[in-house]
Amino acid sequence: MIQKKSKYEILCACVDLVCERGIDLVPTYLEWFPIGCDCATFGEAGKSLFERLSAFTSPDHKCKDQSEFDRAWGAMLRHVAGKGEDIGNILAQMKRHGILLKDHWGEKFPKFSAPSPGLNQAQQTTEEYVDYSFLCPRSLPQSFERALTLAPTPGQREALLWALLAGLGSFCDTVRYNSRGHMMRTHLYYALIAPAASGKSIISTARKLFDTYNRALREKSAIEWKEFKELRKNTPPADRELLEQPISKSFFLPGDTTASALYASIRDNEGSGAIWESEIDTLTRSLKNEMGNFSDALRNNWGSEPITYNRKKDREMLYIEDAHFSVVLAGTEGQIPKFLQSAENGLFSRFAFGSLPLDLNWDDNYEREDVSPIIKELADYFSVTGQELNQARHNVKFTRQQYKWHSTFFSSALPETASLFGAPFSASVKRLGEMVFRVASILTIWERQEREGMIPFNVECTDDAFINALYLCERSLWESAGVFQLLPDADIKASKRDRERMLIYNSLPSTFTLDDMPLSMGKSSKYRLLDRWLIEGAIHKQGNSYTKAA
Repeated sequence: MIQKKSKYEILCACVDLVCERGIDLVPTYLEWFPIGCDCATFGEAGKSLFERLSAFTSPDHKCKDQSEFDRAWGAMLRHVAGKGEDIGNILAQMKRHGILLKDHWGEKFPKFSAPSPGLNQAQQTTEEYVDYSFLCPRSLPQSFERALTLAPTPGQREALLWALLAGLGSFCDTVRYNSRGHMMRTHLYYALIAPAASGKSIISTARKLFDTYNRALREKSAIEWKEFKELRKNTPPADRELLEQPISKSFFLPGDTTASALYASIRDNEGSGAIWESEIDTLTRSLKNEMGNFSDALRNNWGSEPITYNRKKDREMLYIEDAHFSVVLAGTEGQIPKFLQSAENGLFSRFAFGSLPLDLNWDDNYEREDVSPIIKELADYFSVTGQELNQARHNVKFTRQQYKWHSTFFSSALPETASLFGAPFSASVKRLGEMVFRVASILTIWERQEREGMIPFNVECTDDAFINALYLCERSLWESAGVFQLLPDADIKASKRDRERMLIYNSLPSTFTLDDMPLSMGKSSKYRLLDRWLIEGAIHKQGNSYTKAA
């Protein structure tokens, strides 16, 4: 459910925040007019807010007096006549000043609260387990609770839990759930964004929980290769080409790779595995490499769509029908724009995001207890139990009540976030809605496995698992909103042209001719701009002169 706040309330909160910090949000006319137009979409109620923002502008750019401000305000009202309420320009300018909404939700912005009738609080701190009630309101599988003891801070526990879910989502490749008539797998993409030296190493700790399984795959492959070489040695040269080479399996897929090498590894793994990198730049370099751009494969894999690869040389062709590998990454905010250059290509919306704050507290960790025995114990358990689960197919089914909770939450979240961040962000909301079912399926399977040992073909999702999944994805939704604001703005060029047109329009007198327009503009450019204004109804032509619309 959403505790809704109107756009006007959000605008007031933004102005309060800017004024508290004393920031000049409108240093030049190029910023002043568009933000004024934002305020003007709220009518006269926005005028006082705009006056507060304008108070911080340098004297060189301020209006000479109140009458000049009133005339400019009247022009802004005319410019936005008929348009709906908008706060896009002020949010974009706040972003350029380093003010991100995710850092200032508090009481100033809408918050989500997943449906939770009659929730029981998660297990509190004991000698063996840690408190995760802030993260999941219901109990987690015991092995998950045990794993969370490896993370010293709440933020790291959340990151470790997501990484563990992503790893198990690909590892347990016999688990399915029904999504709009299609049986889907449970693999996930997760990225932890945090400042340098702030605890991102928890991703590497989570990786170690799959070391036992990865080592078993590699050792088996090494034995098969040794036997193959021995067989080839004893085979007549004329028959050696008839021998079939063994495949090389590894749970961890390399991020520093070419496209053809990655596709071959995925094929050898029968579609499963995990790209697990503690530095996003590793994957960024591969995606920018001419031989390594596999962004389309990452997008296809998320929905278990076929991955195809065809090269003329050596008639090389690969077809992977049902890929389902996971992706777990960690990096800084500065690495995001290079990795996710736009929200338009769809890769951004396929990720769940988490973050860690900058930690300025010195950590005396010299005598901290060695956690390697716990890691080894858990890695062995996940390896053995996961392989047991993979012996049979498991279909997770959801109840009507669970579908109702899901629909209630996301049917409200979708329009609310679209109004705050724009339509491109809606893809993230929809895919996080899909992730709820994946996370709930993973939690259900491991909860039932620990409780019952034998799991039937059809498994009903538990309420505990579903509510925990809703809470996890709710938190990731706002993390995604923060990362979304770090992406390069695909509309920057267009918005800059709009501001330039506004500046030219407002610099002209109420009645003007072609000669009154800027000398730097060519004649054809002037006519194109005039035609645009005529179509928009911003001006009227009278002989050889033009008059601005009242």
